Amino acid sequence: MDHPSSSPTDDVFPHNVFIDVNNHLSGSTPKKKQQKGWLLNRVLRGGGARDAGKQATPDYDTPLSDMEPAFPADPNGATNPFFTDHVDMISLVSKSEAGPQPSKWAERKAMIRHFTEEYAYLAACHGLGRALQQGASWMRRCLWMILCCAAIGMLIYQCSLLFLQFFRYEFQVDVEFSFNRELPFPAVTFCNLNPLKRSLLHCSRFDPGCNSSADDADAFSLGDVFTATRRNHTYDFSGPPITEDEYLQYGFKPEDLIISCTWNGVPCENDFTISANPFYGNCFTINGIGGNSTNGSLISVFPGVGSGLALELLIDPAEAVGGESSTSSGVRMSLHRPDVKPFPEEDGFSLPTGYSTNIGVRQLEVNRLEAPYNNCSKIDEGSDTSLYPEYSYSRAACIKSCLGQEMYARCGCVDTYLVGKPICQKAIANQTEANCVRSVQTDYRTNALACDKCNSPCVDRIFVTTTSMAAWPSTDYQYHFQQLLLQKNLSGLNVAPEVYREYFLRAQVYFEELNYQRILQKPKYEAENLLADIGGQFGLWAGLSALGLIELVDYLGQLFLIIIGARKVKMN
Repeated sequence: MDHPSSSPTDDVFPHNVFIDVNNHLSGSTPKKKQQKGWLLNRVLRGGGARDAGKQATPDYDTPLSDMEPAFPADPNGATNPFFTDHVDMISLVSKSEAGPQPSKWAERKAMIRHFTEEYAYLAACHGLGRALQQGASWMRRCLWMILCCAAIGMLIYQCSLLFLQFFRYEFQVDVEFSFNRELPFPAVTFCNLNPLKRSLLHCSRFDPGCNSSADDADAFSLGDVFTATRRNHTYDFSGPPITEDEYLQYGFKPEDLIISCTWNGVPCENDFTISANPFYGNCFTINGIGGNSTNGSLISVFPGVGSGLALELLIDPAEAVGGESSTSSGVRMSLHRPDVKPFPEEDGFSLPTGYSTNIGVRQLEVNRLEAPYNNCSKIDEGSDTSLYPEYSYSRAACIKSCLGQEMYARCGCVDTYLVGKPICQKAIANQTEANCVRSVQTDYRTNALACDKCNSPCVDRIFVTTTSMAAWPSTDYQYHFQQLLLQKNLSGLNVAPEVYREYFLRAQVYFEELNYQRILQKPKYEAENLLADIGGQFGLWAGLSALGLIELVDYLGQLFLIIIGARKVKMN
């Protein structure tokens, strides 16, 4: 029987030798692979597998790279066909052991699973390792996965509540008491409750029935009694509103009101600034800014009645115009910061004649939080108080400026004194302007105007007063007081001492104590509180610390790189 012819390579190195070696040393352990390589090398060097097995002590530990080549290179440089054929066979054997090559996604999936198992084993996140534990029953793994998902849900819910609390920007109010050896004295503004001086209105535009007779003119001497002529003489204020210049012309001057002014015993009759007020006419401010005032430089170093401002004022009822403009007798007084515009009609109090009023002052400092906790305005902001450019910011000045600008834009006039703006007339003189003014005021009350930008100052000083009164001057003091009036060149005051209480009043302004109260707004829930509470929630529901969170972020980042193929994992 004829056998098929064999090639020369079959005589030197038959194919069944590879089959015998592969079957003899089947397996994939490193030792098996090293033995298989050694035997194949021996076969390639010319001996069979059986001859190789006869070696007493085969050197399995010798690396294949250090073994002598089985087929040396041809000296003429030609490729040895036997060497090429047998190397190809060795490659076939290796490929047959490896099996079919997996796809790229299957390889990445295996790396993801291996990397996740490694993280679950090493990470500090409690429960995750049990949910991914290999070899555990599927029911146990599902139970732990449900518990992990529930814990993560509670963690997200609790953290969302913490973030909502933080972004509400709530604040708390703390009260502190501080003591200083000295305190800046407030500015004191006072006005006569009778805005116009009757003797100056003679033959003015408010006196349409002007009678220039000597008898009528003489009837306006200081302190004169009410004669029938004066009692029947009326003035007409139904025309255009009184302007600021007219108040300065027909109103009271400092020398008309001030009999005596002392600061810590030092005279201060000339340290006043004058400003016109639409309700009270000329007002006088001591320790304010501008003019002859002390520009807020008065400092109190001692508390009590003897260490403050003392005023003795003349309120002549004979100079009252009468009617609606003078229903009370006395002064209107306001205490405020020296750098703000005074509005005694809003934050003042009235002092009657015939009394000595002690005004004890306590300073209250308010520190408000800025946005986003609170809407407050800084004192040096001048945009909202552009109609009072010489003063610092105050909420009252801002509101009046906002109303004045809106009223001037709609009605062409304003209802208070603003620089360069005409005063709106009353309903009797101009019903159209009166209706327009009421419309603007209604819009302000219903928040229809853009005046909500007028917030309270972020830092403000408020002066809280306590008043007490006693009859003044007393009967024993009347003679001494009469001598003082003579020294002040008020000899024309034809008033009996028995009726002094209808003409005079005294006011003493002083600090009750040099300690002051501070009201501080502080954030109720700050960023460090949020961070600490979030850390507590992570520790409670996931068992994670700061480093555990870093591990989790690192795991997610590496997992992303594996998914996109930018990183490979060595699977041991």
